[in-house]
Amino acid sequence: MVTHGQTTAIRRKQKSRGLRHSLAYPTQPHRTALPLLRIEHTNEGEVLVVAGSDLLDGTPIYDIKPYIAQTDAIPDTRNGFVDDVDYPKLQVIGLREHILNVTYEQWEEILSQDPRPAYQHDKNKIYHLIYNNEEATFRVEGNTLIVEAIKQT
Repeated sequence: MVTHGQTTAIRRKQKSRGLRHSLAYPTQPHRTALPLLRIEHTNEGEVLVVAGSDLLDGTPIYDIKPYIAQTDAIPDTRNGFVDDVDYPKLQVIGLREHILNVTYEQWEEILSQDPRPAYQHDKNKIYHLIYNNEEATFRVEGNTLIVEAIKQT
């Protein structure tokens, strides 16, 4: 556990090197918490009652996101409102002739989940994805992902 004095010393040292703080980096303490909590109920949309965290009354809660079991990995939980969302998979073509060390099944599973940024849907854009020291180059036309190449990185 980092005491307040240690936190101050670490921050001062990092500021002197010109580094920025990150919530996701363990050696850079940050006062913003990232708790996982359960929403008990709301009071006509004005008060949010939560459980499972050690927050004080009146602590602001910012940017509420759903729990997603695939990535958050806490057993016996629900995915919240994303349980109702259907994520269609892309058909992957041109993969077999480019396989190196990663198996066909691994690449197909990864690429079929549409790894493009959600805001990009340009059929002429070439995308790159690195996985396990291999880089896949691909494009997407409609519901089909076309593998252009896979090479070692």
